Amino acid sequence: MPEDAKTIYQNLLEDITDAYLRDDFDAYLAMMGLPHEIKTFEDTHIFETVDDFRRLFEGMRDNLSGHGVTQFLRLCLEANFTSPDEIVGTHETHITRNTAYIQAPYPVMSKLQRRQGSWVVVASQNALDDKNSVGTVLRNAVGHSSPQTQQTTSLKERDDD
Repeated sequence: MPEDAKTIYQNLLEDITDAYLRDDFDAYLAMMGLPHEIKTFEDTHIFETVDDFRRLFEGMRDNLSGHGVTQFLRLCLEANFTSPDEIVGTHETHITRNTAYIQAPYPVMSKLQRRQGSWVVVASQNALDDKNSVGTVLRNAVGHSSPQTQQTTSLKERDDD
C-alpha cells in the first residue's frame, strides 16, 4: 500500500507532541532535521545545533507545564508529497487547559523530509506573533534570527528556485 502524506504528517505531529509530554528530548530530536527553519510573523528562526533544539524543547515543555496545559493537539488539515522524500502540509494547533484555550488555535505549514529512512520536520511557518507564549518560547530559544522581511518566499517557492 502506498504511503499517505496526510497520515505520515499527522503521525509525526502526534509523535512530537508525545515526546514533549513524556519529556523525551532524544525522541523529539530524532524527528527534527538540521538545519531547521521556523518562521513567525516577525522573524525567521534558524536552528542549527542540538543545543538550539534543546533550548526550544525545554522552553516548550516549561511553557506547557507552566500554563497547566491539559491538551496539546495538532490536527493535519492537508498534506501532499512534493517529491518521494518530501511532504508539505498544514495543521492547526490547539493548546488548552481543561476546556479553555491558552491561546487561540493557529495554523502552521510544515515541510517534512525523509532522511535516512525516517521522516523529520525541517521547516515551519507559524501564523503567530512573537508576543504570545509560543512565540516567546521561539524568540528565547532561537539560535539565529533574521527579520522576516529578508526572507519572503514560502517553503514551496524556495524549493522551486
